[in-house]
Amino acid sequence: MELTGQRYGLLSVMGKGEPLGSRPTWRVHCTCGKERTVREDHLVAGRTKSCGCATSRFKKAKMEKRFSLVNKRFGSLLVVWRKGSEKVGESSHALWECKCDCGNMVTLRAGELTGGKVHCGCQNPLVFEVLEESHV
Repeated sequence: MELTGQRYGLLSVMGKGEPLGSRPTWRVHCTCGKERTVREDHLVAGRTKSCGCATSRFKKAKMEKRFSLVNKRFGSLLVVWRKGSEKVGESSHALWECKCDCGNMVTLRAGELTGGKVHCGCQNPLVFEVLEESHV
């Protein structure tokens, strides 16, 4: 298999490396500037995407995608985007900007949304009529 010139994540394949036992390896150059040798099977399977400089970045992106609430609906609240985090004691809580059916924008913690908060606190009777109809 010839991988020279191909890109895998942040790595550019420069050429063949010395085999590691019976496993072929490749010399790669990372966008951060480091060069290293990696196993062919790890490159092709997507297990190695950087020299190690971006491991935490990849994990964070994967977790954010996995636990994203964007475009999810909680009663009359639609999650529009993640607004950041709020530190409470030792833990950190994701903050989400939501749009209520009444038009108000409100920032809430994920736990408030998943725990049953279904509106911004508005007194709009149309919002409550919609909610009552959906629970009948």
